[in-house]
Amino acid sequence: MKRLLTKSINQISIIIFFIAFISSCDNSPAVDCFNEWEPKSLDSCNHTSFIYDDFTIKILDKDSLPYIIDAREFKPRDVYDKDSVPLFVFHEKSYYHPISIAQYSFEVFNLYYTSGDPDHLSYLQTLGNKLIEEAHLIDSALYFPYHFDFTLHKCPNETLVSPWYSAMAQGQVLSLFCRLYEATRDSLYLAYSDMIYESLIRTKGDGFIPWVTCIDSSEYLWFEEYPRELPAYTLNGMIFAIYGIYDYYRLTDNIYALEVLKAAITTVKTHIHLYRNEEDISYYCLKHKLKNLDYHNIHIHQLHMLFEITGDSYFEEMSLKFTEDTKKME
Repeated sequence: MKRLLTKSINQISIIIFFIAFISSCDNSPAVDCFNEWEPKSLDSCNHTSFIYDDFTIKILDKDSLPYIIDAREFKPRDVYDKDSVPLFVFHEKSYYHPISIAQYSFEVFNLYYTSGDPDHLSYLQTLGNKLIEEAHLIDSALYFPYHFDFTLHKCPNETLVSPWYSAMAQGQVLSLFCRLYEATRDSLYLAYSDMIYESLIRTKGDGFIPWVTCIDSSEYLWFEEYPRELPAYTLNGMIFAIYGIYDYYRLTDNIYALEVLKAAITTVKTHIHLYRNEEDISYYCLKHKLKNLDYHNIHIHQLHMLFEITGDSYFEEMSLKFTEDTKKME
C-alpha cells in the first residue's frame, strides 16, 4: 500500500452511474455556486453524536442487492493499464479512480454471478489488489485517494486538492470488498472491509483528518461525497455510501454499523423533500442546487432501493413522485 499505508424502477444500470459521475467531474456547466443560499447559512456539520429512527433492516438475497441488475450489462472501458485495470482520463492524464474501478468491478461481479467462471473472480481480485495498492492507511482506516485536484461544479473556492477522499468512493469500495470476502472467504478481504468501514465512522466533529462523515447541528449524520468545511450534502454519494455500510452490516452483524446505517437512512428520509422540485429535476446537492436528469434518475433508483432495504413505504412514495416529476421530459 502506498503512503501510510433488484431491480430498478427504470432498469437503471451501473453504466449510467458511471457516465453520470464522469459528467460531474468534467463536463458539468458552471453554476451559480450558492443560488439563493448564503454560505454562512449552511451547517458546518461539527456535531459529535447522531440520532436515528428504528428502521427494520432487511437482509436481501444476492440477486436483490444494490448494484445487481437484471440485464447484467457489461461495457468495456476505453483505457486500461497492463493488468487490465480500467483507468480514468481527466484533463488528458490517466488515473486510478476508486469509483470507476469499483463500479466496473460490480459489472464483472454480475458476470461472475451469472457464469460462475473462476477467471472472473480472479480478475476481481486483480481489481481489488490495485485498489489496495493505491490506498492510504491512516491510523486504522483505509482510504482510496483521488490523485487530481477537482473543482466542484466549477465553483471558485470549491476545489478539493489531491489527495482527497470521498464517502461515495469509500462506500462503493466497501461494498466491493464485502462481496469479495463473500465470494472467496479470504479473511484478508474481511480485514480490508473492517478498515474501510473505520473510515466511514470517523467524523469531522471528532477532529478526524481526513474525514468523509459529519454530523450536523440537528444531529443528522451525513456521508460527504465532496468533504469541505461547508458540506454540499450530495444525495447520490450519500446513498451509495449507505450501501457500503449496509453490505458491511449484513456481513458482520456489527451493532454500531447498524446504528450508523439507521442514522444515515434517517437523514435521507428527513431531508429528501429538500431535494425534490415538483414537476422538475431534483437537486444534486443542497449547497449548489445543480439539476441533472441523469442524477435525478439515479435518485429514483436509490430511493426504491432504500424501500427494498427498509420496507419503509415513504421511500417508495418519494421514488414514484420523483418519477412523476420528470415523466414529461422522457
